[in-house]
Amino acid sequence: MGSAPALCAVLRAGTAKADITPPGGELMWGYEDRLKPATGTLDPLYARVLVLEVGEKRLALVTLDLGRSFGAASLGQLREAARQCGISCLLTAASHTHSAPVIQDEYKDSPPAWERLSLEKIERAMQQAVRGLMEARIGTATGVVYIGHNRLRLNADGSVSWFERNPTRISTSASGRASASPRRRSSTRSIAPSPSIPPSLPRTSIPSSWGSPSVTPRARSAMHVGTSPCAPAT
Repeated sequence: MGSAPALCAVLRAGTAKADITPPGGELMWGYEDRLKPATGTLDPLYARVLVLEVGEKRLALVTLDLGRSFGAASLGQLREAARQCGISCLLTAASHTHSAPVIQDEYKDSPPAWERLSLEKIERAMQQAVRGLMEARIGTATGVVYIGHNRLRLNADGSVSWFERNPTRISTSASGRASASPRRRSSTRSIAPSPSIPPSLPRTSIPSSWGSPSVTPRARSAMHVGTSPCAPAT
């Protein structure tokens, strides 16, 4: 009796990252009242690339240490670079950090120099990830970490407060109504608090065929992560 046919193709994975930290002097993203530009760098900003290949199909996930993903023109440039790497589906996701430069959907002339340079670095990182493709497996797990809280707090009198910081981990659910020191108070009682933030932290590990993890992308439970639709490189 001959050997049974394979039921699935082999999964291969490749990773790379690029430092996309801009020089000082860029306006920061995320705060309307923060008008002064950045004065220095505390931690570098990275773009991380994961390429998955099964058979003749390749998918690339690019995560960005930025407040949001790039605009349509810049994403179009990345999709073309992905197509040249044989990638048929490109996904981008930003960490929603407020410690990164401003990004716009469209620019009057062209994207700023730091964004153009970042796109070039990400293109090279995609090429590096494709060159490094190797057999891999996918494993998942879930842990618990308290890194966020509900910033809309429902008070005992029914009003809603903006609860910026919570170092003592006061409950921010509807049932936990201990007093707080709000920065501002809502004048309406029709506002309800948003759902509590779950402390679970999913983790996906993609080890190489030798058993050492080649990449461990993480989902953030405390910050919004924006993902662009899967756009064919064609």
